[in-house]
Amino acid sequence: MFRKFNPQVPVAILENETGLTLKNDFFEVKHDSNAGGCPVSILFKNGSGENFLQKPVFSHIALKKDEQVIFYRQS
Repeated sequence: MFRKFNPQVPVAILENETGLTLKNDFFEVKHDSNAGGCPVSILFKNGSGENFLQKPVFSHIALKKDEQVIFYRQS
């Protein structure tokens, strides 16, 4: 069963020198520009109101170029 998706709650986008925050009446997500834009905090306002993440999100990428493997880490 498919439901029509029609968001009625606007999302505010706030930028500052450390990153980007997306929030509305229900959630707030902070992204850290020094960590490659990874989310560092997720709050559900109707829940506990505390950071949902136990630690910031991170990722690893390895690329092979000219017989050499280059590792990238985003945290």
